Formats: sequence, C-alpha cells, structure tokens
Amino acid sequence: MSSDLLDKGYEPHDVEKRWYDFWEKESLFAANEEQSAQQCYSIVIPPPNVTGVLHMGHALNNTLQDILCRYRRLRGDNVLWMPGTDHAGIATQNVVEKDLAGKGMDRYQLGRLRKARQLDLHVSTKDRRITLDLRPKIVIAPRAQ
Repeated sequence: MSSDLLDKGYEPHDVEKRWYDFWEKESLFAANEEQSAQQCYSIVIPPPNVTGVLHMGHALNNTLQDILCRYRRLRGDNVLWMPGTDHAGIATQNVVEKDLAGKGMDRYQLGRLRKARQLDLHVSTKDRRITLDLRPKIVIAPRAQ
C-alpha cells in the first residue's frame, strides 16, 4: 500500500510493538531514582508458582496492579512495577519428581547433583515462560472475512 494512504482498518500489532520497543529502549517502565521530588509508588507482583503457567487469577491480579500503576504514573508519581518470580520450593520438587516417575526414575537414581540440575532446568524454563507471559500481550480476534 502507498505510504500516503491509510489502511482500511487499524492493525494494532505493528503499532503496539513499535511503541513497546520504544518504551523499553527509553526505560519508560523503570522508576527513576533521580526524581526524588516525586512521590514514590511501587508494587511487587507476587511470584507465581513455577510449577505451572499463569491463569485467570493471575490475569485479574495483574490487571488491577496495572490499573493502579498507570493511575499513579498519570498523577506524576515515580512508579515501579516489579515482577516477582518463585524459587524451586517443595511444590516444584514434587512436579519434577512426578516427571521423573513418568520416565520410570526417581530422585535417588538421579543423585543429588543431577536432581539439582533437573530442578534448575525446570525452574529456568517455567520462570522464563512466566516472565514472558507477564509482559503485555495483544490478543486480537481474527477479522471476519
């Protein structure tokens, strides 16, 4: 399409990606320590358990936190919204052990070092997924033909 013509409909994917990349590059999501005259406001996202994936409860909680952070930023406050992540706790160990059992193994066969590596692999995989899921996503229904 010619650059001087508008598209028939608004296609947010490209626009939103361009703005998101700009906000990240300019560190607009970060709180500014130098602006001490501003009132500080922060929320730490409670860490989702790394045994699974995010669900509707997380979506509701994060939506409410997002609203509060945007409101405070619009008021001129110095806002930080910090995602938290879980560590390899007992629930994570149970999930890894169930995975091992499905392969006909148990933690004693693995030994301490290999078991620790399995836990680390599980946590890093799930943690990365959760952290990416916490980033804003644009979900657009397919356009009717």
